[in-house]
Amino acid sequence: MEQCFVDSSAFYALKDPSDKNNKEAVDFMENIRRNINMRLVTSNFICDETITLIRMKLGHESAVRFGDQIRESKVVKILHVTEKLEEQGWQIFKKYNDKDFSFTDCTSFAIMDSEEIQLAFTFDKHFLQYGFNIRP
Repeated sequence: MEQCFVDSSAFYALKDPSDKNNKEAVDFMENIRRNINMRLVTSNFICDETITLIRMKLGHESAVRFGDQIRESKVVKILHVTEKLEEQGWQIFKKYNDKDFSFTDCTSFAIMDSEEIQLAFTFDKHFLQYGFNIRP
């Protein structure tokens, strides 16, 4: 079964109808729901980042709703950034001084490398710069 890592940019686009990527995100998510051979994964760092972003832009109630949905989701599995993965993310962060990767991006890359995930549902070009395939 193919795995797809979901980034905060995709989660946010799904939640905010006014986001410029909303339609693409919703369409891609519908395609994933129909694809029984695709497993969605994310990280606890991405959940943190997304909840905070939703809180700042859409309000506390929306952030709580998203947090409850993601924590109870049967569609998206949350992988936790372990101490080892955090260290791997830190090494990636230090190595790429020519890129403006966030530390959360780097922990996502570490998880994707560790889990051998090549596809990311994201609107963040950093995943492409690091060498992953991105959708939509």
